[in-house]
Amino acid sequence: MRVLSCHERYSICLFKPSVRRGTDRTGTVVEFSEGEEIDANFQHTGLLDHEALAALDHFSFHGLPEGVNPLRTISVFDSESFCEQYPEEQREDMQGRIDNRLEELAPKFPSMMLIVDQPRAPKPWETYDEMEPEDILTIREQTGTSPEAVRIYEIENANRDEIVEAMLRIEDPEGAEREFGAEESVGEPIPVQA
Repeated sequence: MRVLSCHERYSICLFKPSVRRGTDRTGTVVEFSEGEEIDANFQHTGLLDHEALAALDHFSFHGLPEGVNPLRTISVFDSESFCEQYPEEQREDMQGRIDNRLEELAPKFPSMMLIVDQPRAPKPWETYDEMEPEDILTIREQTGTSPEAVRIYEIENANRDEIVEAMLRIEDPEGAEREFGAEESVGEPIPVQA
């Protein structure tokens, strides 16, 4: 998940360690912290084109001196990049927790934070959604439409394996073979002459 702030060095605490009271071995009442504090520290780098448009549309940039580009104040937090610091087996769970927390916080601070979704892939052609897979494969070949464009749109929408696999076999035959196995041959086997 990518989140924007209209402040250059914005930071927000996502999780605080829980504090509990107990006694130590001498019988003294002490506080113990469990867990770690996790802060979202926004960076002033990596703003994508669609994010810049969303920021200009969403945030109010009152008070900036004349001539200052408001995009110079935008900072970005990317939860996927942030979670790279955790061991691989923990990343998915941690990213899910962080994304859920950001979704809770963003509506509470709308003038400070904006969650920006990745733009969806454009439809390869107007009648694509009404077509059967066989027809899509035929039209794609006839029109020379990029197999990557068809595959990405298909994954984001109907996600039909036969189309995704066919496009990947055109784009990356070795990768498709690793993911889907060897391509099945069509027709009668050719007899071997002795």
